[in-house]
Amino acid sequence: MQYHAKVGQEGRGWNAVFVDAPGCATCASSREKVLAAAREALQGWLEAHLVDGRAPPRPATTLRGTVLVDV
Repeated sequence: MQYHAKVGQEGRGWNAVFVDAPGCATCASSREKVLAAAREALQGWLEAHLVDGRAPPRPATTLRGTVLVDV
């Protein structure tokens, strides 16, 4: 499954915010590191939903200006 993340540079750091996963975001010192951290953050976010018995929202099919992150 793939979720869309808005990835951008802010100051000296990079951040990733998931459009279809409210509250799921991460930051790192480089684009490569933030993409790796984004995958880990998304996995934790999805796992927390499943543990709580909630179905996570389905990801959007296409969103402009985003990066796809595989789970």
